[in-house]
Amino acid sequence: MKPYVLTVTANPALDKTYFIEAFRQGEVHRVRRVMKAPGGKGINVLRVLHTLLVNACGTGFLGGETGEWIAAELTRMGIRHDFYRIADETRTTVNVVETGLSDGARRNSELLEPGPTVIEDLSLFFEQLEAHLSKAEHVVMSGSLAPGLPTDFYAQVIQRTARRGGKSYVDTRGEAMVEAIKARPHLVKMNQVEFEELLDARMRDRKDFHDGLETLCEKGCDAAIVTCGANGYYARAEDGSVWEGLTPALVAVNPVGSGDAFFAGLVASLSRDEGFVEALRLAGACGASNALRAQVAEVAYDEVMKFRACLKIEKVR
Repeated sequence: MKPYVLTVTANPALDKTYFIEAFRQGEVHRVRRVMKAPGGKGINVLRVLHTLLVNACGTGFLGGETGEWIAAELTRMGIRHDFYRIADETRTTVNVVETGLSDGARRNSELLEPGPTVIEDLSLFFEQLEAHLSKAEHVVMSGSLAPGLPTDFYAQVIQRTARRGGKSYVDTRGEAMVEAIKARPHLVKMNQVEFEELLDARMRDRKDFHDGLETLCEKGCDAAIVTCGANGYYARAEDGSVWEGLTPALVAVNPVGSGDAFFAGLVASLSRDEGFVEALRLAGACGASNALRAQVAEVAYDEVMKFRACLKIEKVR
């Protein structure tokens, strides 16, 4: 049987992408094209895992008509899910993509609603979660916490996962990440801004990244990765080795969601016991494929495999 991967999205969203010629502050804009999809970082990971043929299921919190639409759309896509229903309305996020500028000048702007307030009894959510933790060998926690959730929410999921013998993977920021690391997850991932915020330090050179990853692992996680957009990524494996990878040279159509696609590729490969380096290759390939598509969290399987075969990864420690 394929390994079972569970994703936990604490603050899902209806993701809308608006395509306009150019965004000018204070002006009226006519949107040329609109795309919408189930979103939130954990759901983005779930969608890419599905494309990679991983045995995955998503949970978290959904509410209102927006939540109903997300659930129905995931079902239509053939993606398994079991979300806990809340009273408040699931949020909407907007990504504005400029299409009329040159490649170098093109910008993406994001408008992120805070999300619904979760006032429900979390013990009922955890009862529902336990049914999945009894089967899931790998549990992915991704994204911000909805208002009302305690800062140690992901930490509680990590602890419950560990008691069941599973591995936890976390991509969040701020106090939620601080608490998560204390609970000793298997792997944490963040971008450079989040990395610098967490360590309260600027990364001036490669050595700063290497030392910062070591500091993170000393705090509680087995492995850690920091992504730097077009500048690639730095990774520290469970055995203490440190790796660097480059992002393929490409003209991005919409880079939003590439970090989530990267995370999905990483977890997909690790869940299949393909090894840390091969996991980094698949992760980088998924991030690149996502950047070439207009829709967030969308990759092409054949393209991913082609990128995977040619990515360069260097061991530096």
